[in-house]
Amino acid sequence: MTVKQIESLCGLSRANIRFYENEGLLQPRRLSNGYRDYSGEDLLTLKKICLLRQLHVPIEKIRELISDQACLPDVLTGCIRELEHEREGLSGAISLCRAIADSGASWQTLDADRYLSGNVSVQTPSAAPPAVRFDVARACPHPWRRFFARSLDFSLCELVWTAVLCLVLHVNPLLRSTAGQLLDAFVGLLLMLFSEPLLLHFTGYTPGKLLFGLRVTCGGRKLSYFDALCRTGWVLASGLGLFIPIYSQIRLYKSYKRCKAGQALPWEEEYEYVLSDTALWRPAAAVLSLACLAALSVLCIFAGYLPPHRGDLTPAQFTQNFDACARYLGADFPLQLEADGSWSERFDGVIHTGALDSYPDVTFTLSENSITGIQLHKELVDSPIIGLGTNYSQIALVFAAAFVGAQPDAGVFSSSVPELADRFAADPLSSFSFELAGVMLQCDIQAQGYFPRSDPKQTWLFADEDASSQYFSILFAMTKTE
Repeated sequence: MTVKQIESLCGLSRANIRFYENEGLLQPRRLSNGYRDYSGEDLLTLKKICLLRQLHVPIEKIRELISDQACLPDVLTGCIRELEHEREGLSGAISLCRAIADSGASWQTLDADRYLSGNVSVQTPSAAPPAVRFDVARACPHPWRRFFARSLDFSLCELVWTAVLCLVLHVNPLLRSTAGQLLDAFVGLLLMLFSEPLLLHFTGYTPGKLLFGLRVTCGGRKLSYFDALCRTGWVLASGLGLFIPIYSQIRLYKSYKRCKAGQALPWEEEYEYVLSDTALWRPAAAVLSLACLAALSVLCIFAGYLPPHRGDLTPAQFTQNFDACARYLGADFPLQLEADGSWSERFDGVIHTGALDSYPDVTFTLSENSITGIQLHKELVDSPIIGLGTNYSQIALVFAAAFVGAQPDAGVFSSSVPELADRFAADPLSSFSFELAGVMLQCDIQAQGYFPRSDPKQTWLFADEDASSQYFSILFAMTKTE
């Protein structure tokens, strides 16, 4: 019989039955998949246990009866003596309560000495039928330990996906849209859905559970992969609410209340949580682990700034670096850089009028087909308005990330992007030069007849109507110093 069948036949809940199994009073047969198979003898045993517990027979005495270490008449005789003694004590308590209530005494006027003397007549209340005693195996409590263990596991899955985004797909997680963030959360759920069952099947632990001393078993044995998969699915759907806003918080709160009350959660019907200990070093180690995961995520994001091709670059490799860095920096250029340094229209279904005329000319300096220097140059005469941030400084940032980041001396935390961005932001019309990772970066800007005006995204140059003419020139060059 299954546990549901025996529940209906004996009138006990699943939690009651689990309690008696854990106490060694019941030992159902285990199937190959770890599920319990109850026999007719098990059903009779449960009914006998239910009757004796209704008669207030202790669990220890029932265990002795089952193992033939005691006989039923002697156990019941001892139980009768205990019940009579308890009844006498209860009758005396009832008499004292009635006498004090009839006297009309308050807390201030209560004469404790009078009633402690015992000079009170006892009126035995009418006997009531014994109530059924329900013993429940308390589910593994510590909801916060279990929550943080699962949070650590999910953070680990998120770290894996962050590494794939940054280092393989070259996508910056910090620039993801809302839809992209939802997709990232969904991928994290999928990773957890398939990785956690594997770990539970082979080890009984996940990293978070191991850190908190938690283990999941089925009848003392490791779960099969299918059972572990079903369990994880239940957890993600019923416990975490699939991370759906608001609904997820509701599910977490309800699971917390049930766990705090010692009730078995839906995914614990056939499986047991085992807590090895509650040592104080475990929460401290969990906090340290979460900090390490956060640091590794930041490291992945910084590593994503490095272009896919490193070392000596051919023009074709540089253009691939340029596209990857532009995508990672969130620079949506309407034009595409070709291997010969020219610009071409992207086939995105949009016509970008005048884009080819406004983008700078690009010149590669080569040595044996390897780029040793890059120069961007643009001159504009009598242009009414110039978007310095969009057309020039942002392009220079991507060029620097693609070229300087490819050098052997460039590391994860030595990206040229932040420093170059600061140079442009300090004074959009000033020239500068500095060396980074074995590359000299120089920028020469000349602007006559213009005045700048900045907004949060870029700097605009507006023609001065009082000036006789307007002239703008930018020369941005990167040259290897070795």
